[in-house]
This record gives sequence, C-alpha cells and structure tokens, in this order.
Amino acid sequence: MDRHSGKVLWTKKAETGFRHNAIIAGLDRVYLVDGLSEGVIEILQRRGMDDGPDSRLMALDMETGRELWSVNENVFGTWLGYYADRDILLQGGRLGQRRPPADEPGERLIAHFGSTGEIIWERNQRYSGPLGLHPDMIIPGGPGQAALNPFTGEDIVMEHPFTGEQYRWDWHKYYGCGTMNTSRYLIMFRSGSAGYTDLLNFGGTGNFGGFRAGCTNNMVAAGGVLNAPEYTRTCTCSYPLQTSVGLVHMPGAGVEMWTLNRLEAWNGPLRSLGINFGAQGNRREDGVLWLEYPKIYGAGPDLPVMVEGGSPEWFRNHSTWIRNGDEKYDWVASYGAKGISSISVDLLPEGYPGEKLYNVTLYFAEPEDIGSGDRIFDVIVQGERVLTRFDVAAEAGGPARVLKKEFRGVKVADKLTIEFENNVNLPVISGVEIVLDDHLAGFVSDQLGGEVK
Repeated sequence: MDRHSGKVLWTKKAETGFRHNAIIAGLDRVYLVDGLSEGVIEILQRRGMDDGPDSRLMALDMETGRELWSVNENVFGTWLGYYADRDILLQGGRLGQRRPPADEPGERLIAHFGSTGEIIWERNQRYSGPLGLHPDMIIPGGPGQAALNPFTGEDIVMEHPFTGEQYRWDWHKYYGCGTMNTSRYLIMFRSGSAGYTDLLNFGGTGNFGGFRAGCTNNMVAAGGVLNAPEYTRTCTCSYPLQTSVGLVHMPGAGVEMWTLNRLEAWNGPLRSLGINFGAQGNRREDGVLWLEYPKIYGAGPDLPVMVEGGSPEWFRNHSTWIRNGDEKYDWVASYGAKGISSISVDLLPEGYPGEKLYNVTLYFAEPEDIGSGDRIFDVIVQGERVLTRFDVAAEAGGPARVLKKEFRGVKVADKLTIEFENNVNLPVISGVEIVLDDHLAGFVSDQLGGEVK
C-alpha cells in the first residue's frame, strides 16, 4: 500500500502461508517465506496428509510485486533479517522469546545474497532469537551465546583486555524475562531493571536504575536518544519509575556509566589492568578494563590482588565531586581508600621465564578538607622510593582534585608491589593502572573497526 494515501499497489497470494516474522523489506525489495513450518509438516505427515507445496524463499520488487527470484531448497526459516548495506539476507528462527511456538527453529542459520538468494554460509548451532543486526556482528538474543561475523558466520573473537589472548565474545545479563534490542553502541534488555551491554568500549553490562524494561523490549536507541516508553502494562513489580523516559548520552555532565562482566581472570602475562579502590563497578577506558576493589560482583573476575593495612577506610563520591572536572579520570579519583600500607598484584604466572616492563600510573585525590602538610607519605614501587614526602593536597592544589603519577618501565618478574611509608595521617590511593610497556601504542579502541576473526 501507498502509506500516504492507503492505495493498494499490488497483492501477493501465498501458496500455503506467510509467516509474519519472515516478511521484511530493504533496498526496494520485499523478502518473504511462503510455506509451512517443519512442525506443521510433521503433523500432516503423521496424519497421512500431503504436506503441500515446497516452502519458498523469495524476493519481490517493492514497487510492482514482481518476483525477482525464489528458491525452494534449504527453506526452513520463520524469521528473516537483512543487512541492506551488505546485501546479506539471514534466514533463521527466533526461538527463545517468551512462549515460542514449539516448532520454532533455533539450531540453523543461513545467510543469502539478497540480490540472488545464493547461500553465502550456513551455521548449525543452537541460538536464541530474535537476532540483533549490529553493523559488525550478528548478536543472538540469548546471553552467553557467541556473536557471529555477518560475512562468515564464525564466532566473533576479540582480544582479552587482561592478557591480549583471543576469546569468544558474548554478552550477559543478571535476571529477568524479555527480549533484547540492538543498536550500534548498546544492547538493551531487562536485567533486573533496564539493562544494557556496552558496545562502544566493550566494558560489560550495566543498568539504568529505577525503571523496568518491558517483557517485550521497550528500549529503542535511535538518533542519539534512548527511548523507553512505559510498557510494563499489568506488571506489579515495585519499580519506582513507571513512566516513559528519553535519555541522551551526557559524559560531560558527570553521568557515571558503571558496568560489570564475567570475564575470566588472566592465567598468562598481564597486558593491562586498572584497579579502582572503592568503586561500584567496572569501566573500560582506552583499552584498559578497570575493576572495582573490593570485589562487589560475585560472578566477576577474581583479582590476584593482596592489600594490607588493617581495615582501610573507603571513600566513595560521585565524579562531580572532583573539582578539576576536566580531568578524564575523575571517576577513578572520586573513589578510593585511606590506610592501605601495601598493594601486591600478580602480573606474571609462576615459573614465567624472565621479566617484563610495565608502565604504572597511580591516581590520587585528597578526600578530606585539609591543607598542605596534613597528609604526607612516601610511595615505594618495586622497592624503589619513587615519591618522598608526597602531599596530595599540596601538589593537586587542594582537596578533591585528580592527581596522577606515572612511572614507566617498571621491571616485574612475578608481582608488582606498591608500599606506603613514613605517614603523617593515613595514606590515600584511588587507583592503579598497569599497562605492558608496548601495549597501548598498538591498541585500537574500536576492536571491530579492524580485522575481525
């Protein structure tokens, strides 16, 4: 139909039946599947009935309805998806939604050329739908399942942020029914409250607190706005915000985007790591994944970190607490600990031959309203006194200001040790960033922008 006037332009009659999730449009074509599902065919056969004509996958001209091509082999799909910019037509199922039909396929996926119907690749492995069509990967609807390369159908493999070793990337959530939606930078779903997976930095899964995503996902990101119309309907869960909202990204306004992940801790030489004392989650910045300490998420990676100093006093402030707010790492310095006497981090596995050079950056902020001389301490890294009579407030220009101290080429044979001595008042520390000396020079922040395996 002409959507402006309602005039019928053409019609197409099915030989058996069109499945509504298998009708899509793109590049002036309409793609559809005309046929019975495998479950219905099996029922007919058991009853001695003819299973009817073969199922067909076809492409029609959008203006006229003329059939451009059709195939009747390997047609099984109850769901179609289309990459218009790559002319890749996906045929599969959407098993995994709430109460799916019993015959919904979920173990077969075929990619066709949209212009001809020719098969590009086929994959026979269980997945959940509906699939999300990210520009660089096909994202399954079920957490914990591998994302796929749209050109090959192979698993998306990325570099592990801790070691650089390759690992199969997937996404996760915590609990909750419902499906997901995908945009370039976010996978959106219900994870307790409204949840998302970060596809910009690949830092993990986070939440927008206060409101609940619908069982059929009501979060849609488009044009720089995350739209979330109220769609809980008859839900009686006690979420405080039962209203429609529109959100925009405001990194300069102190909006903290904390995430959590289920990555395994490293078992090889460490490539990069950030430790944020007292923080409330993880965050990835410039290729370095920062983890909270002490650990608050039980399923997250176990850090081989030893902290000594009795009972540290943790301070936790919002990043807007930092007075030199133009500093990129205000979210690191706004959290921290007082009273730590030593920090030890295992960087190389036991028995590793030789040593490696690391760049170590320490992050500080004075948490109390005190002046010069009220808190002084020495800092020792790998047995070398690198800061003597260090006064955070004096060097930073006052309290609540980010202060970074970088030490390059630190030799490590097994573990990195940082000690605090000669204290006037309790020493403070907010974060430790550890990066292999040659790592950051070759880091590509958008891993999917380069070669994808």
